[in-house]
Amino acid sequence: MEQKEITKTRLIIYVLLAYGLTCLMGILMWYGSTKGYDLTVFPTAQMMYPATGLTRQNWNRIKT
Repeated sequence: MEQKEITKTRLIIYVLLAYGLTCLMGILMWYGSTKGYDLTVFPTAQMMYPATGLTRQNWNRIKT
């Protein structure tokens, strides 16, 4: 793959991990709040999503 395609793929992975998971977890938080569950773990997990995207990109760079 050429460099431009690799960069585009890495950007898509980052966006999906950083924002897609946050959106999904928001739906789960809504459900949990309607049921009265303890939701203190969600904000901590959501702060780590951008770092997860960057870690995934670095892992691909190491493997190639």
